[in-house]
Amino acid sequence: MNPKLEFIKEKECWVVRADNGKSIEGFRNLGVTGLHFDIYELPNDGVKVFENKERTKEIFQKYHPNVPKKYPNWWGTFNMFCNRIQIGHVILSPTSNGDLMVGVVESDLYFELGNETLPHSLRRKINWMDGFFSKNEFPISLQSLFCNSSCFYVDKSKGEESDEETQINSENLIDTDSEGVVYIMKSNTFTDYYKLGYADKDAELRCSALSTDKKYAIFNLEVLGYVKLSNYKRFEKSVHNHFAPIRLNSENGCNIDSEIFKSATLPQDFKEYIQLHQKQKYYNITEVSLNY
Repeated sequence: MNPKLEFIKEKECWVVRADNGKSIEGFRNLGVTGLHFDIYELPNDGVKVFENKERTKEIFQKYHPNVPKKYPNWWGTFNMFCNRIQIGHVILSPTSNGDLMVGVVESDLYFELGNETLPHSLRRKINWMDGFFSKNEFPISLQSLFCNSSCFYVDKSKGEESDEETQINSENLIDTDSEGVVYIMKSNTFTDYYKLGYADKDAELRCSALSTDKKYAIFNLEVLGYVKLSNYKRFEKSVHNHFAPIRLNSENGCNIDSEIFKSATLPQDFKEYIQLHQKQKYYNITEVSLNY
């Protein structure tokens, strides 16, 4: 890893996306990060409104009255950005080519009406480091950088491993299970909906079985691809944890718990996650078939 990034091992880290990299220059030039949400004014209690879920919902209803189903997920993002990020935490913002800008939070949340330079009105002051960093310059414990969400916490609970520990853990993972597949299926009913799961033998057979499943039949699933490996059940758990912020389940405001994930970029994100593990050799991946 890059020695300049050693300090973030001891810091709380958050990824805040910049509209697929479009607002990176605005973030850097103004020394801020922010949420882009089309808010033109705040009530008398100012940004404190976002400390309360119901009061935040009133803001959603005022500016976006026609999409109430999105409110639970929006609250999750607002709660993280407005209430959980603190001064001294580290912010990581991906650029359009996948590199990241790194900075340290220097202010509490504040409101400033967005403009052509930067449309984001909910902001925090950031001391950005010079330059940009590629993903492979970061500690292994920051693998959730590859996740897809506007704002999310980077879980470093596994910590950093030495090369020797990585090899030992890799060998243990490889030898404990027979071979199976972890697949990605797309929904032909709902745009940008995908299922991530495992199959003991064949992804197509699993897809056929799901066509009569009460929970999943409505999604009319089709196999996009799969990765074959030993210890596939553990790898599926890793995949699910990695993409947890976009999973349809009760924690993300959905009325069912499922293996369905919603994101326009999930196929590419899944492919990048597989490529990461091929390089790091945590798992004995024997075949990759991604038909897109």
